[in-house]
Amino acid sequence: MRLISKIALASFSSTILSLATSHPVIAGSIYSVIDLGTVGSNYNGGSANSLNKQGQVVGYSSSVDGDSDRGFIWQNGVIQDLGALNSSEGYNFTYAYSINNQGLVVGQSGDKAFIWEDGNMQSIGTSGSYALGINDQGQVVGQSAGKAFIWKDGIMENFGTDNSYATAINNQGQVVGYSGEQLFIWQNGVMQSFGSSDSRATAINNQGQVVGYSDEGAFIWQNGVMQNLGYLSTDGSHNPSYANGINDKGQVVGQSGSGAFLWENGVMKDLNDLISPRSGWILSYANAINNSGDIVGTGYFDGNYRAFLLKYQPSTSVPESNTTLGLLAVLAVGGISKSRRKQATNLN
Repeated sequence: MRLISKIALASFSSTILSLATSHPVIAGSIYSVIDLGTVGSNYNGGSANSLNKQGQVVGYSSSVDGDSDRGFIWQNGVIQDLGALNSSEGYNFTYAYSINNQGLVVGQSGDKAFIWEDGNMQSIGTSGSYALGINDQGQVVGQSAGKAFIWKDGIMENFGTDNSYATAINNQGQVVGYSGEQLFIWQNGVMQSFGSSDSRATAINNQGQVVGYSDEGAFIWQNGVMQNLGYLSTDGSHNPSYANGINDKGQVVGQSGSGAFLWENGVMKDLNDLISPRSGWILSYANAINNSGDIVGTGYFDGNYRAFLLKYQPSTSVPESNTTLGLLAVLAVGGISKSRRKQATNLN
């Protein structure tokens, strides 16, 4: 998962809005779009960052005042505010970054990492910490005291050098992350570096496939071999691409240029081509995908960037790729981390 701690909206001209509403008709959509809503009337947008096999989704809602974003868990149309840890510094924001198949949620509240279960939020780190991933054994990874950590049952182990980050963990206990500009995979106390410099690992599946991004774009890595995933383009130009999530089938999701993508069987597809052109959505970031093929992320809808869930619904006709999102490259879409302003927590 490539973290999106805050979405910055650019000024949208009438030209862009007209492009958004003139999305070409497709032969058939294979995803339905669900707006996950927000945790209250004082919130106007947000991001969905992770989901599990039960269809529970976690992310955050953006506050109107910009100071009290709140993590949420969503299931079957019901969204729940995760609350916040008591903060001596007066912080009142929470970001939920990952959820496992038991419904345990991890993230950051104020300046501390947390784990949440059944309405109870527990701090698991020192000041300046955040939890980024959790597996089905309840092992949590993230950063604390400037170093990558793994946590289980109240015991935290730091590893890696200064300024290292553990971003994800699979059910075999393999941890991926980066230290400086070098990628690593860690298991049972043994750390292995891989990949090129200036790279970030964002997710790992239970087959040991790792995805992320480098200065050359999105990649998938397995057994010592790194493959570039390419990019979305309408005119032959090279749009930056970022791989944010992968499931156990090897399907990868992420962002290229101003559009969200799904990569499978060697082909990168614009997710905007796989939904109804009448949905009103522009899908910007795809952050995670489960083994059912459902996808969560962030898109532009009804005047704001909002959290979405794409539900997989196979159709008899799969649409061809079109160029609409490429025309929207003028959109200044990016992640602005209020957390970074407070504790340097955005890993984008």
